[in-house]
Amino acid sequence: MQKAESRHIKATADYQYRATVEAHPEMQKGGAVSRYIQKQKIKRQYAKQAREAAKQTAKAAEKTAVTTEKLAARAVAFVKRHPVGVLLFLACFLLLVLMQSCMSSAVTIGNGVVGAIGASTYAAEDADLRAAESCCTSPLGLWRETLHEREATYMAESRDEERREEDVAGGGYQEVAMRLMTALATGRPERMILDVGNIAAGREDAPASERIVPELPADCVLEVLCEVDGEGVHPLPIGPVEMGRLGMMSTLRAAERKILEAATTGSREAAWQGFSTHPLVSSPELGRRLLEGYEAGHPQIAALFSGR
Repeated sequence: MQKAESRHIKATADYQYRATVEAHPEMQKGGAVSRYIQKQKIKRQYAKQAREAAKQTAKAAEKTAVTTEKLAARAVAFVKRHPVGVLLFLACFLLLVLMQSCMSSAVTIGNGVVGAIGASTYAAEDADLRAAESCCTSPLGLWRETLHEREATYMAESRDEERREEDVAGGGYQEVAMRLMTALATGRPERMILDVGNIAAGREDAPASERIVPELPADCVLEVLCEVDGEGVHPLPIGPVEMGRLGMMSTLRAAERKILEAATTGSREAAWQGFSTHPLVSSPELGRRLLEGYEAGHPQIAALFSGR
């Protein structure tokens, strides 16, 4: 090793001498002794540089070895202090590798399944789709369809044209109930048309002037504009009722009370009076015929009056 290094230094020194002579031709003017001394001087300088470089390399290697040894010692000490943590880390690493392998396999299997399904399916006809939809309609969808039909046909016999779509979309009594409960529960004011007593419950003995319509009985139920909030339902005041309309309201309420009397007592006479005095009938003869038609069409009504 040392002989090879010595030969390498000598060869490199000769090369450096020749390069120096070529760069400085004046060095050849001296005699053989002078050239020999210069060559030896260059050789010693290179040898010194080579030794310094070797020392630096040796120090660096030694330092690297020491550092590596320290890191290894620290790693061993860490494993001794935290054996469970190291095992968990290794387990997690192995699990991750396993999951990646499984996912790769699942993708391959999935592609195969999709290809198999695609090869075995056929284009469905419109009739098949409609049959499937009718078979699997959700209860909520069925309820909405039934509700829409009910709202669209509500009192259709009394109208000359179909209800407008915006009226149907506005909902029926279920929407009124939801708005009422929301206002009572949240306290957010809401204006609604509701059925309320002519005066608040428990104040039947109050003066007539405090009723919604002073000319009507205190226990009469009226449909008026109200404001609803967390405190309850508050009927809003209305203006004076014109005499003709007041008479129609009184007649209608009297007819309703007679019908109620007939339903609770089984009085056929009260039922006839209720039919006859109703503003839409206003005829004793027509009232009698209407009552007879109800008895013929509804045996339970005839049975109710048969005991009187």
